[in-house]
Amino acid sequence: MKPTVFEKKSLIDKALGGAPIVLVLVLLAVSPAWSQAGGSCVSAEIPWQMEMPDGSVHDPGKVTLCYVRAYNPVAGLHALRVNGMPLGTFQSTVARSEEQESIHPILVFRSDGADHVRLVAYAWPTEQEMEVYWLHRPGETLGQVRQASMPFRTLQREKNYYVVAASRGY
Repeated sequence: MKPTVFEKKSLIDKALGGAPIVLVLVLLAVSPAWSQAGGSCVSAEIPWQMEMPDGSVHDPGKVTLCYVRAYNPVAGLHALRVNGMPLGTFQSTVARSEEQESIHPILVFRSDGADHVRLVAYAWPTEQEMEVYWLHRPGETLGQVRQASMPFRTLQREKNYYVVAASRGY
């Protein structure tokens, strides 16, 4: 005699106690978003027309950057979304400041005199320092990015840089 659906369910409940099934379902639902984002995202509403690292220009809106993974000890990979639409994965050069200059993550834009600003970096506060991710444009070498990057404290005093407070999360 075959067990009924009720009997099968009760056998599973007896074997697993019910809770592991729920836990597995929750982990399956959460893990794709977490693995895509790497668990660390920053978002901000930007009031200007903006150029992304790939050269595309977008109307004002929400920018979200998520740390995906380390590429090597001095570089990382980051997923970028504009107004909820995925734009791509971009490489960065990682710099660390000696001090924590902000308690919030920030996005850094540069104005080159055009009618828009260009996303160049974002910074993530840790307990003792700021991790600054200088985003690469396609075809840029590590040396070119390092030459264009500057100490974070200096950057905040520059007229053509805009620092925007961001929030953690998607």
